[in-house]
This record gives sequence, structure tokens and C-alpha cells, in this order.
Amino acid sequence: MKRIYKIFILTFFITGLISCDKNENFSIEQPQTGFFIETPSSGSSLILDRTSPENQALAVTWEDTVNQDVSYTLEVAKTATDFAESFSTTSTTSKNYTWSVEELNTFLVNTVRLPQSEESTIDLRVVASNGEISNTITLSVTPFIIEVSELFVNGTFTSWNPTLAVAMNSSEFNIFTINIDLADGDEFNFIPNNTTDEVVWQLVDATSNEVTKFGGVNVSGYSAGNYDITVDLNNNTFTIVEITFPEALFLVGAGVPDAGWGWGSPVEMVLTSVDVFQVETNLINDTFRFFTVNGDWGSGLNYPSFIADGYTIDANFEDALDGDNNFRFIGTPGVYSITVDGTNKTITAVEIIQSLRIAVPGNHQGWDPTTAPQLEASSAATTDYEGYVWLDGEHKFVGPDGSGNFAWGNIDWGDASGTNGSYTQVLTETGEGNIGAPSGAGHYFIQADTDALTYSETMYIWGVIGDATPGGWGSDQDMTYDAGAGVWTITLDLTVGQLKFRANDDWTWNYGDTGADGSLENNGDNMVINTAGNYTIILDLSTPRAYTYSITLN
Repeated sequence: MKRIYKIFILTFFITGLISCDKNENFSIEQPQTGFFIETPSSGSSLILDRTSPENQALAVTWEDTVNQDVSYTLEVAKTATDFAESFSTTSTTSKNYTWSVEELNTFLVNTVRLPQSEESTIDLRVVASNGEISNTITLSVTPFIIEVSELFVNGTFTSWNPTLAVAMNSSEFNIFTINIDLADGDEFNFIPNNTTDEVVWQLVDATSNEVTKFGGVNVSGYSAGNYDITVDLNNNTFTIVEITFPEALFLVGAGVPDAGWGWGSPVEMVLTSVDVFQVETNLINDTFRFFTVNGDWGSGLNYPSFIADGYTIDANFEDALDGDNNFRFIGTPGVYSITVDGTNKTITAVEIIQSLRIAVPGNHQGWDPTTAPQLEASSAATTDYEGYVWLDGEHKFVGPDGSGNFAWGNIDWGDASGTNGSYTQVLTETGEGNIGAPSGAGHYFIQADTDALTYSETMYIWGVIGDATPGGWGSDQDMTYDAGAGVWTITLDLTVGQLKFRANDDWTWNYGDTGADGSLENNGDNMVINTAGNYTIILDLSTPRAYTYSITLN
């Protein structure tokens, strides 16, 4: 029994020795004291999300067993600046401070001036009102880009009055554009609303294309002209491009049936005055585009490009929204006068109400109504058709169908005699005969009234007469008919004086130019020659009721 007891005592003693050996470094930790930030940990990373602006973004808590009855502010600075430039929060008596996502993002971007959508590091510490300072922690933060809903241009042209600032256009997030006319010496900047210029975006410096709202210089130094301006507040960049009016414009597209989508026959617009192009062409309900270079698809000017340049586009056109942003004609199909006015920045289409026409198919052109020369009435309400046609045999008159097309099967008129080759000057729609050229092959002035059922055809040979011509007022200088071009021509020496066009060496039928506008009128005013020399004269009677001429010094 004594032996067992001794063994037990020995075992307990050895166990105690072993236990003491294992815990010889054990100590009870005391609570930490002092002034220090508990959370977050230094080295933490934070990416702010614009989709959750009200969520908690950052909670800073600290312990302070040193200072009594004090208030606190948090100081933030860019890392490694030793708080040389620091930014403080509002004061609190609590030992914690919490930011929402939107609050922290605004503080970091607008106050600390960190770049948006980029990772930066900041130092953060707590400062007590008695001057004591906590430890410093370093955080990695990525602010999101702050949305700017509007942007205005303010400058010398608005007398620096924000209420007169010009609104920019925005079709993408934080990207603003405007087309604007600048005068020499203009300066300007950008403001987010038109009530105050408290916040202003300017260039970082005069040679920079970067903008800042933290102090810079106004945009300046551009000569008078029209400019496209873009401000990208995602990347804080500014671009300006001077817009010059094109030297040529062409229409191509299905909406312009005379052209179609190809370069075989583009409709070329005419430069009628400075920065003004105009053309008359058929339009139908389909798409088209303006091009500045014939044959170059890359030179296209689409609907949005004109809108961006500040153009007003009339109700006949809209954006096709077809992926290519072509123009779409949406008016009544017909013949229109299209004007692109770069001075007043307008694109207009005015329908030309055409007088009714009839065609003159016959032996002279293969009896094809679709390609036959035409006569035109003096108005849409009359049937007094006239025009000049080269005839060399039998022919008839054919009217258009409901779509304006000329074809056999439409209403047509011939000589009332019913005999082919007749010339009775009376028309009929039924039982008619082909009309014969009354004086053989030649160039005829034709008049036809499909209501009165009468017609007349007179062959004319044209010449020029006047004291500017070699024959004076006593003798015509005969012109030559160019059947290919459909015009009468002559080249001769003229002196200072006057002249007119006269048919068949007789004053019964003559043309002059009343108003000196290049168009001819029967019995019109004499044309004046101010400079003696050798001239080429062209008389163009190919367009009914729109007879023109040219007198060109060689």
C-alpha cells in the first residue's frame, strides 16, 4: 500500500514538472491602450459601385484611451505626401465615421481630386481636437466616374453670363458635343448648368487637351470659323475641329431614283452661292446620303453628322435608323428642289409642281414613248402643250398614266383624218392616223391642245441678227442644228452692240432675253454685247417652256 502511494506521488510530481515546462512563457494579455484606428486594416482595397449609391462604403472606427472630452476629424491625403495637403471630414464626438458609396465617391473625386475609374492609394488618420493624432493607415480606392447630366458653353459670345450659356448635345454618357461659330478672339469654358458658373471646366493649360474643374485656363486662340467641339468627362479630354463647307455634294441612294445605290449616275448638286448647294431631282420614300467625293463611299455625310453640325432639317426628311444613319425621304414622292445651305445651316426640300406633259414618239426616235421628247403645258390646269422636236417622219402624242409614266396603252392622239402621214391640224383619240412632218425632216415648234383637239407644227431654222453681228440688222447669220446635243450653234466675230435670235429670216418668231437672266422670251429684249471678239453662241430649245442660250467669248 505504501508503495502504491509513493508511485502516485511521484507521478503527480513528474506531471507537474512537465506541465510547468510547457507553460513557462505563458502570460495574460492586457487590453490595448492608446489612440489608434481599429478598422479598416491598412492595405484594404475598396472599389466603389455607382449602382449602389446609398450602401455603406467605408466605416472607420478607432480606440482612444488617451484623450478625454475631445472631438475628432478624419484626415485624408494622397499616399506618400505626409499629409502636406490633407482633406478633413466634419467633426464628430463619436469614435467612428461612416461614408455611403456616393458620399465617399464625391469626397474622393471632388475634394481629394483622385482620378475617376482608376486605382489610387490614400492615407487616413484621425485627429483629435486637442491636436493628438492617431496612427496612419493606407487604403487602395477606385472611385467611379461621376455623371454630369448637362454641359453648357459659356464665354465672350455670351458676355460670360451663365443664363445665356449654350447647351451642348449628349448622346453618350458624359460625352458632350456642339457645333458653334466662333469669332476672332473668342474665349470660352464649360459649366454644368446655366444658372451659375460656380463650377467651371477649363483646360489644364493653354497647350493641353485635358479639362479640369479645379482651376485652369479658358479655351482661346482660334480664328473665326465654324467648329465641332467635344468634351469627354469620362477621360477629361477636349477636342475642337474646324468645319469647312465641302466643295461638292452628290446624292446617292434608293430614295433618289435618278441615282440609286451606285456610282453610275449620282445626282450632283450645284453650288448656287457661297456654301449653298441646290438640285432638282425625283424623291421617293426611301434612303439616301450626301457624299462630298464622287465614287467615294467614305465621303458620306449622314443625318446625325448634319445634326451634330447644328443643321435644321425639314419635315420631309428623317434619320432612317438603319444602322448607317442615312437620310430617309418621308414626303410625297415627286420632283423636289433640295437645298443644303451651309450659311444658314438648313436642309430643305420643296416640291416642284410640274406642269402636265405629253410625249411625242415617232419615227424620229424609234416609236418609244418612254424616251420620246415631250411637250409641256403652261400650267397643271391647262392643256396648251408646246415644245421643240426634231421630226423626220410620222409621229403621235401620248399622255402619261397615273404614275406619270409614258407607254403605249395610255391615252394617245393622232390626226383626225385617220390616215397615216396626214397633217390636218385636228386631233382625235380614236380612229386616228399618224401625223406627218408637214415640211419634211427638220426642227419643229409643236403646239397641241388635247382639250380643243388642235395642233400645229412649224419647222424653224434659226439665226442670229443684230448690229453686233456681221450682217447687222438686215441679214441673219444662220446657225447649225446639232442633233446629238439638241442645240443650235454658231461661232462668229461680234462687235459691241446688240443681237437677237430669229427664225426663218423673219420677225414673226424671234427670241430675246427680257431681264438678262439667261432665259428666252418670244419678242424679248435684245442681248447686249459689251466686248468685241470671237464668240460661240448656243441656242438651247430642248426643254419645253424653258428655252435658254449662251454667248461665250472664245
